Amino acid sequence: EIKSLNQKTHDPYEETNKKQSLNILKTSISKLPEKQRTVLVLKEYNELTFEEIADVIRCPVSTVKSRLYKGLENLKQIYNSSN
Repeated sequence: EIKSLNQKTHDPYEETNKKQSLNILKTSISKLPEKQRTVLVLKEYNELTFEEIADVIRCPVSTVKSRLYKGLENLKQIYNSSN
């Protein structure tokens, strides 16, 4: 879903809506607790595996998965309240 917001369109109205949605998403991500934000960014933007993230932040894979799940849940709430 995040990647689809980056695709270009030829409809100016749709392009404006996508830019606004992307700005709201970026702002929403910035409001996440740091540990959740870090895992989310490493997974979704840097496309690291759970194991790679665990190595980077030096914690168990289960903790990475938990932080990602909680981060996505929080992100959804923050995004929806901003939209």
